[in-house]
Amino acid sequence: MSVMDHIDTAAPAPDWLKQIGAEAKSRGLNKLTMRQIDAEIAAARRERRQKAAQTNSSKRSGLSWTPTSSSLHTSTRTVLVKATAPFYSPPND
Repeated sequence: MSVMDHIDTAAPAPDWLKQIGAEAKSRGLNKLTMRQIDAEIAAARRERRQKAAQTNSSKRSGLSWTPTSSSLHTSTRTVLVKATAPFYSPPND
C-alpha cells in the first residue's frame, strides 16, 4: 500500500475537493506551475479591484457599467482563486 493509499484511508478528501481536482485535471490546470498560478490569482484580484472601483464610480455618477473580460482565462482564474483562496495568498501586487 502506498503512502497516498494510507492517507486516503485515514483522511479521505471531501467530495467538493475531489470535484475541484477532477475539474482542474480535465482543464489541464493540474500542470500549472506555482508562478503561473500566482500570476492568474494576481490578475483575477486586479480585475476584481478594477471592477469594484468602476462599480463604486458608476454608483456615484449614476452611470451603468457592464463588466467585460480582457482575458480569455477568466473562468480559469475564478476556479483557481476559489480553489486556492482558503489555503494560499500571494503577496500583494
